[in-house]
Amino acid sequence: MQIQNSEPEKEAEWRTTNDVFIEYSAEREVNDVDVSAEAVSQSSDSMVTQEDGKSNNSLWRFRFQSRRGKRLCMGMSACGLVVLAALVTGVALLWPRQPSWELQALEFDKDALSSLMDSFAGNGSGNSTIVFNLTTTVAIYNPNFVGVVAEPGRFLVLFNGKPMAVGLSDEVTVPAHNSFTMPVHVNIELSSAFAEEIGKDVTANSFEMHVTTQGYTQVLLPWLGMKVHCEVDCSIQAGVLKLLSDPVRIIESKSCDYSYSF
Repeated sequence: MQIQNSEPEKEAEWRTTNDVFIEYSAEREVNDVDVSAEAVSQSSDSMVTQEDGKSNNSLWRFRFQSRRGKRLCMGMSACGLVVLAALVTGVALLWPRQPSWELQALEFDKDALSSLMDSFAGNGSGNSTIVFNLTTTVAIYNPNFVGVVAEPGRFLVLFNGKPMAVGLSDEVTVPAHNSFTMPVHVNIELSSAFAEEIGKDVTANSFEMHVTTQGYTQVLLPWLGMKVHCEVDCSIQAGVLKLLSDPVRIIESKSCDYSYSF
């Protein structure tokens, strides 16, 4: 025969069981919270580690790119300096320098010279034209560092702004930084009136004659395949009586201006 528990005992037993269940549930919730917190902590640590890795990777890339940039800048700077040095050197070598020249020889017909002197003295025929041809050899020094080929040139001799003679030069090879000779063929054609005008001016100035020359030619730069147009304007003081004694020394002073164009 079983003894049945009283109502108070059943109620006390139920309360005890319920308390145990509540404690178990609370403990499980605490454990779940700890596990979740640990998972969150691990996830956070993983994210921090990944961020640190990305940061370190970005820093390494920045340093690498900075080094490449510095090397690239240094390389470009070096190339720029080389190009600048080449340009300066090229300009220094190619920049035209003024040549110098001296009269080396003067050849003419002495009978024709006598006729010219008579015309200067006013003894020529009224409507006649005096023709006097001569050939000069000019010694020229080229100070430039490049050699060229000078095409045939043309020179105009002026007295008081009036043409009195025309000179033609032959084609010649001009060596670099060296001397060479160039023949010039001069043709003088004067009317009797113009010859007398020259004679009076020369006599009044102690047989000194002042003339100007205008010349031009083209020179070819063979290694560049281009031509340069050259012009020269000279002011010349000549001693006319030197034609009778020492023709090579007829030029007493001179000054020239040179210009170049492409």
